[in-house]
Amino acid sequence: MSPQYISDDQWMAIVSEIPRGLEARLLNAEAEYRSFISAVLWVARHRQRWSRLASQGWSGTHAIYVRYHRWRQAGTWQYVIAALGPNTEEGAALARLVAEGRWIKPGAV
Repeated sequence: MSPQYISDDQWMAIVSEIPRGLEARLLNAEAEYRSFISAVLWVARHRQRWSRLASQGWSGTHAIYVRYHRWRQAGTWQYVIAALGPNTEEGAALARLVAEGRWIKPGAV
């Protein structure tokens, strides 16, 4: 099982902030999406490369990176940032990651 960095309260705030169509997907595949968002938050908070996720217990590093990129293009991360609070450690780190557009691909050194 992948590490989780999202509390139950944070998860519920994210689900309630996300647009309706995506909200249903998050609820139907909670473990998958919760793990995905946790992985992205880990990269954001620790300012690490995507390839380092595997050493922290996450599998599917490339899939996490691709989904992160798609959510960034769609503007979905803004909802997550709003749910976490832009002035919290997690929200600020995620906002920085999204704003910087860090595209350190999996396997990059």
